[in-house]
Amino acid sequence: MKIPFNLPYVSGKENKYISDAVNHSSNPEYESYNNKCKKFIKERWNYKDLFMTSSCTAALEVCALILDIKKGDEVIIPSYTFPSTANAFIRQGAKIVFADSRSDYPGIDEKKLGSLITKRTKAIVPVHYAGIACDMNEIMKVAEKHNLYVVEDAASAIDSKYVTKQLGSIGHLGCLSFHQTKNLHCLEGGAIILNDDSFLKRIKYILEKGTNRNELVSGLVERYEWVDIGSSYMMTELHAAFLYAQLEKAEWIKKKRMSLWEEYYNSLLILQGKGILKLPNIPEYAYHNAHTFYLILNSTDSKESLRKFLSDNSIQAAVHYTSLDLSKFWKENYSKISKNPNSLRYNDCLLRLPLYNTMTKEEVSYITSSVLNYFNF
Repeated sequence: MKIPFNLPYVSGKENKYISDAVNHSSNPEYESYNNKCKKFIKERWNYKDLFMTSSCTAALEVCALILDIKKGDEVIIPSYTFPSTANAFIRQGAKIVFADSRSDYPGIDEKKLGSLITKRTKAIVPVHYAGIACDMNEIMKVAEKHNLYVVEDAASAIDSKYVTKQLGSIGHLGCLSFHQTKNLHCLEGGAIILNDDSFLKRIKYILEKGTNRNELVSGLVERYEWVDIGSSYMMTELHAAFLYAQLEKAEWIKKKRMSLWEEYYNSLLILQGKGILKLPNIPEYAYHNAHTFYLILNSTDSKESLRKFLSDNSIQAAVHYTSLDLSKFWKENYSKISKNPNSLRYNDCLLRLPLYNTMTKEEVSYITSSVLNYFNF
């Protein structure tokens, strides 16, 4: 049995909808798939407003533009995250301030945020690692106290909640990913969630390459022109057609992945009880989407040894981010010193197991049996 780490899911209707988009997009009665996706996501997950983007990276870059991030502004992000979280703001001239992870969860340590804030701090960007919520109540309290913006990097967190609120809907802005590694995907895509009406007018300019094209289409102006900074951030119609086929299967995907995730957890819980490793911690305020199942080993050697053992048994397990303050780019351009011990621990000891929509419980059983065999259980 050979099991890849990820296998992008195809529902069966993607080609049909893409063909429809190609053949009918010039019809004045045609409703774009971009608009269909927007409506579906807003209604199912109760978002105030959102716009489809070419990627989550693009959505984060739009956030940096909307917030008018400038040279000298400070933006707090977790050190244990993907480079896009930092790149979106550093390319605007911001100083990135890294926050450590929590000891019980790879996400940002909310209780240490206060010590990182200065008079130059402009925004906090929590990342909901593995679709598991950060403590948004704590983060929003800090932000309100210091008059800061909050951008939720919810790249892996569609269909996840903080108590009853969808992730991405709590901060001033939120970002989603529909990359092929995500629960719902269109190979590459994203969305920006707008929770503050004051950004509504400007975001349309930014998404339309800095022009007022939306006002032209609405009949508000006779011609469109360059009115702001912007770029080609919008999701293409073909990607939206692909994504719509995925969205129609959202409920089935959620149930299927949760079933697989729970199979992993229940089968490997004995190893946590023996102190051999740790399983994902789900805080009581978090309802997650089963995006990722990971193990935290007690050492780098143990992690690498287990990964090799699984590979020898045709199971592709994977490490995750290189903590950004350990990365080549950061060390060459900013600092060679890492001050985030928890982030370093996840960098060294976290191992992700395969989890994808078409996976079977038999495959999960083979993986868990292999892990248990490695530890002589």
